[in-house]
Amino acid sequence: MPPAASTATPGGSAQAGRAHGADAKAFVTKANEELKRLQQILGISDEDVAIIEQNILPKSFWDQVLEILRGKPAAIVRSPVSRRSIATPLVRRTSPSPWILVGTGLAALLAIGLAIPEYQRRQDLAVARQQQQQLDQQQLERVKLIADRGNYELCVGEAVKVPEASTEFVAMQTLLQRCQDALNWRIPQVQNFAQLPSPVNAIAFSPDGKNLASGTQDGFVRIWDTGTGKVMATLEGDASPIWTVNYSPDGQELASGSDQWRILEWNLVNQELFIPLEHAGPIWAVDISPNEQTIASASSDLTVRVWDRQSGLVLFNFPVHKDVVYAVAFSPDGTRIVSGSQDKTIKVMSLETGEVLHSLEDHTEGVRALAISPNGQTIVSGSFDDTVKVWNLETGKLIQTLAGHSGDVVSVAISPDGRLIASGSVDRTVKVWDLATGELLNTLTGHTNEVDTVVFSPDSRVLASSGQDQEIKFWRQ
Repeated sequence: MPPAASTATPGGSAQAGRAHGADAKAFVTKANEELKRLQQILGISDEDVAIIEQNILPKSFWDQVLEILRGKPAAIVRSPVSRRSIATPLVRRTSPSPWILVGTGLAALLAIGLAIPEYQRRQDLAVARQQQQQLDQQQLERVKLIADRGNYELCVGEAVKVPEASTEFVAMQTLLQRCQDALNWRIPQVQNFAQLPSPVNAIAFSPDGKNLASGTQDGFVRIWDTGTGKVMATLEGDASPIWTVNYSPDGQELASGSDQWRILEWNLVNQELFIPLEHAGPIWAVDISPNEQTIASASSDLTVRVWDRQSGLVLFNFPVHKDVVYAVAFSPDGTRIVSGSQDKTIKVMSLETGEVLHSLEDHTEGVRALAISPNGQTIVSGSFDDTVKVWNLETGKLIQTLAGHSGDVVSVAISPDGRLIASGSVDRTVKVWDLATGELLNTLTGHTNEVDTVVFSPDSRVLASSGQDQEIKFWRQ
């Protein structure tokens, strides 16, 4: 007789389920203890584990692990049904096998262990990004501070170094544009510095930039405090219009030229007037030499003279022009002198030999104003032909012609940093040009009559202008 088939009884199944449940509970407890120990060894917190679970390990993995560890019934997998399976009652297992629990636990521990490096990598990247963002913000604030202090050239130099990858790249580009505009005088701030009782024919900054001298049609020379706008001193000349004013390099003396043919020079410490030096016609321009030993003058008597300031003797008398001489300037090294005349020419003369080195002849009308660059390489001239011309001082060759004014150009200046040209015109405007390229950077409007003088402050950050509207204006970068 064949052996009887074994039949599982309900009681046996219950006992097996309780045994499996106890094993599962014990394993879960042990697994939790091992997980805690692993956390301590790896130095990660519950929050770190949660982050790993949520962001690194697949959710499906944890769903399966939790189902097993919580003893949920596993899904029944359909398979072909045999007679034996029909004959044999199907018992649904209510708890997972201990071996399944062990394998699942080990898989969980292994998954967390493998996920730790990825988690740490992501954490390191997050920290690095945060640190870089802080550095980018600090750099932006530093460049903003540079801009607020008015050092626009340094601002541009620092801003262009910032890469596109910077978290503050967009903000830095905005700041860069602001500094470039300020550096190129595209957004100057205008100040109506002073209103005088008569036309302002001439102005000049002191070497330290703290004072401004003005010469007016009423015959007075006034010394202004550039910070407060107050008149510090009023110097009375010969009761005739003052056409030019110029400081000595040490700022201790001031020279002026009058319509009554005189060079008037004062000691600014005690306001003492020195013995006047005289031409045979109005004095249109004066310049004190870099070594302060001599003074040059340009006059309607067609001459350019160089005087010894101590003795008052004429050292050079250059009768080189055929008409009124409006402009004169020393080269920075003091070895040459340049003059401009109504005869349409510019003369470059040696103070060592007294000879004319160059005669520059490209203007079609008289030359009213001159300036020499700080490096001594360039001459800039303004003319009644409405143009500004740039020349090579060494060779006498024309470099370029700047057109844009619609009236006589009666004043020109070069910024002390050697970057810019300013020109003032009968057309009531001031124009700012790039010395190197000749590009017109801006046209400054606001004067209501011709602009007779333009001059830069020693730091190149302020441009002063004056004219027949009896006003002095400050244009700030």
